[in-house]
Amino acid sequence: MTAPAQRSVPPLDILDRLPRLGWAAEPTPIQQMPELAKELGITWLGCKRDDLTQPGSGGTKTRKLDFLLASPPWRDAPKWISVGAIGSGHLVACTAAAERLGRQLEAHLFWEPLSAGVLDNLAYTASGPTSLVYHSSRVALALRRPGVLTALHMAGVPVIPPGGTTPVAMLGLVRAGLELAGQVHRGELPEPQRVYVSLGSGGTAVGLAVGLAIGGLRTVVHAVAAVERALATRTRLRRQMHGLLDYLREIGLGELADVEPNAVVINYSQVGPGYGHASGSSLDAVGVLKRQGIGLEPIYTGKAMAALLVDADIARRENRPMGAWLFWNTVRRPEPMPVVDGWRTRLPPALIARLQQEEGLTAAHRAVRRSRRWFLVGGVATVVSATALIRLSGYPTLAAWRGKEFSAAEAHILASAAEALLVGAPLPADHTAVAEPLDRYVAALPPKMRTEVHALIWLLEEAATPFAVTLHRMSALPANDRTAYLQGLLGRQDVVGDAARGLRDLVVLGYYALPQSWSSIGFSGPLVPDTPRPRRAIYAQLVAPTGRLPTGMRPD
Repeated sequence: MTAPAQRSVPPLDILDRLPRLGWAAEPTPIQQMPELAKELGITWLGCKRDDLTQPGSGGTKTRKLDFLLASPPWRDAPKWISVGAIGSGHLVACTAAAERLGRQLEAHLFWEPLSAGVLDNLAYTASGPTSLVYHSSRVALALRRPGVLTALHMAGVPVIPPGGTTPVAMLGLVRAGLELAGQVHRGELPEPQRVYVSLGSGGTAVGLAVGLAIGGLRTVVHAVAAVERALATRTRLRRQMHGLLDYLREIGLGELADVEPNAVVINYSQVGPGYGHASGSSLDAVGVLKRQGIGLEPIYTGKAMAALLVDADIARRENRPMGAWLFWNTVRRPEPMPVVDGWRTRLPPALIARLQQEEGLTAAHRAVRRSRRWFLVGGVATVVSATALIRLSGYPTLAAWRGKEFSAAEAHILASAAEALLVGAPLPADHTAVAEPLDRYVAALPPKMRTEVHALIWLLEEAATPFAVTLHRMSALPANDRTAYLQGLLGRQDVVGDAARGLRDLVVLGYYALPQSWSSIGFSGPLVPDTPRPRRAIYAQLVAPTGRLPTGMRPD
């Protein structure tokens, strides 16, 4: 085994003296996987079984809520508000906590693709002491209820942020890092060279990076993104890291904050089609761990394990040595959770209708729908090619446009859609400003998704002829007609309606990326303005090391 770092492990009771509920009291076990390690060419491979966390349904979310719900304002509140996908493990953990502590939960849900695990989680959340509010997408939620993403309270009710990630909640993962360091020092496993975790809101990766450093381990945290790149940036993780260290100092634990957090490597390779979508590699990874007697799901933990398998394969082919690797299983226990009869009747009507629509589709229906989608997209391509000189001419040149992904014509179409869909919103004078952040966002997506976005834009641009009964393309319609056309499509339950809702979500995303939109949702902007990138390195050279005094000054 690799010798552990020389620094002694701070006792867990340093953190246990802080307010907490006492959950996750016992270390979760380390399961060694020697046969799989041999197959992959890894010196040692193990799994940290946080799926066995007690109490409730288990999972790493329990560690966060252990500290969060023992702290104000959540500690004394009879009700909490939180947000997640319809199959959110975070909402399952919040529901279990509310039931255990005798509280109420207002859960804001947004759609994600169906699977058995999604329905199991939804059934449990609906069966608990919860009231459910449904939103058709993440962007629709952000537009209609931005407070659940940005506010500390809504109508006097404290909000548990997405994933439960706050500085106080991340103490649970700092404690988890110390827990692992203790297991290393007791000889339960070698010091891991790297640990793989799934990356969503960021709290797990950040808390572990700090906790492992405090525990004297040099382990690199490999955070495998399960959300789109724009929602899991290095800048976001750095800000969370600074917020956690500042909080440790604020509560009198400056000695723990005086560390250099371990490195966090963000791996975007397994996002696949996007959040909530299983990929082929994540499903394969679920199967690999199932043979080890470990249950995963394909949305988060399956993607993290898939990244480990890929990295091992690359290292083996390049003849690079692989030391001790650890996979951190953050998912809840796989056994069924108690649900009430008729739980579906507790769902919001719009969600019931969406479930009935999706579940009513047989495999053949889905194949027909996919064929229809490509027929429509192909039809648009045919129309465009046949009428190129008429329909694709006459767009503004937009001399100032410097997009990497969208053409000037596409930027104009997005600006026209924004004007039609964001009626009443304070749009910038140059509507193409909405397209600028979207250009950066889409340019970072996988190639297949970029292709689909382009197809979506041109489909709705050209579909005005059959659906609005006009010879004009969408962007050439008068503003009121354009609004009526797009609003009419939003209610359709077919591929065109899906495209219209996708376009709406895109323009809303672009709009709320603009600082001039923030006042409309009560957001005052980042607490610490971001330093322009070209100046960061220069600025870093001017910052004195922690504890250094100005020249000529002596400590008292």
